[in-house]
Amino acid sequence: MSLLGDLRMYARFAWALPGFLRKTTTLDEARAMVRRRLDGREDAFLRLLERGVFGYPQSPYLALLRHAGCGLADVREMVHRRGLEATLVALREAGVYVTFEEFKGRRPIVRGGLELRVRAEDFNNPYLRGHYEARSGGTTGPGTRVPIEIDHLAPRVHQRVLVYEPHGLLDAPTALWRGLLPEVTGLSNLLQGARMGNVPRRWFVPVTPAQMRQPLRYRLATRHIILLSRLVGVALPSPEPLPLDQAAVLAHWAAATAAACGRCLIRCSPSAAVRLALAAREAGLDLTGVTIMGGGEPGTPG
Repeated sequence: MSLLGDLRMYARFAWALPGFLRKTTTLDEARAMVRRRLDGREDAFLRLLERGVFGYPQSPYLALLRHAGCGLADVREMVHRRGLEATLVALREAGVYVTFEEFKGRRPIVRGGLELRVRAEDFNNPYLRGHYEARSGGTTGPGTRVPIEIDHLAPRVHQRVLVYEPHGLLDAPTALWRGLLPEVTGLSNLLQGARMGNVPRRWFVPVTPAQMRQPLRYRLATRHIILLSRLVGVALPSPEPLPLDQAAVLAHWAAATAAACGRCLIRCSPSAAVRLALAAREAGLDLTGVTIMGGGEPGTPG
């Protein structure tokens, strides 16, 4: 993206962020919104299909649907007659699907006589006006550039509230051990925590101090976001370098916080969670009351 494109994107972000942060999602609101979205998911799917696939000639999904001989009217009729899940199964059986390797642009889409050479960005929503840009973690290969719209985070907060509530974590002191931009996880977790009314207390970044010097565009974006949040009364924490081999620092913070407050929450990757647990065991720390939530990579037997 060009410098001018960056400036436009972050100007949109600056405009949208205060409104996002000034509202706190309550448990009742989260329950009501998730119910409404579940009840309206068939209509939402058809709207997205009409605009983002059939209204976008470059869409790989459109090529797959055409190869299967399926038009918008056909999908609409199937959804109304058979329901969304049965429609998706039928489309899958007709070859309208994308594998992980295809979605990442690492392998062409081949369905019978159809062959599509695609890039990861070909699957982006063409109507999404990104407020900031991030990159997926790249656990299995190079990370993928992802434009993110801040309003898209609000529905994710509704889901997060419903996950936290049964575990008594809605107001649990929280620390992140997540990456800087262009990785998506750190900033996304910060903003969602703020929208829940539970701003993370610490943001540890699993890199060395030298590695904190990201490209200028991302360093400026991070500072811009933190400063803007504080101007609207939400004190997002600044990132602190904490390499994976120094997990004991976070283990001591977690043990002390849980002892003082009765509980705390750590959000990190599964591999970082293992390092945290090993560091706590080696230091003889009691992690009673500490909840660790992993994400961003698959859990494995290792």
